[in-house]
Amino acid sequence: MTNEPRRAAPVARPGPEPPGGPPAALTTLDALCARPFPEQREHTAVGTSGPGFHLIRLWAGGPLWDADPADAAAARERCVDELAALVAVVSLR
Repeated sequence: MTNEPRRAAPVARPGPEPPGGPPAALTTLDALCARPFPEQREHTAVGTSGPGFHLIRLWAGGPLWDADPADAAAARERCVDELAALVAVVSLR
């Protein structure tokens, strides 16, 4: 395994994009694919990387334990929808 960045071939993206265009998480994933893996585990402000992996948080919300149950359910549903849209776009690649 080398530390050279992986270069993905351009891929046609058939089908519709998620509403509002690709989410910011997709841009972050593309940037991670272009980054080399470090020789040793390292922690940065955005996440952790090591030999063969990058680990980051794609998005986060506030705590839900004091939220109205209906608001918490709506927030969870938005997260599920965002994740499903991201998976749909990434799986087309």
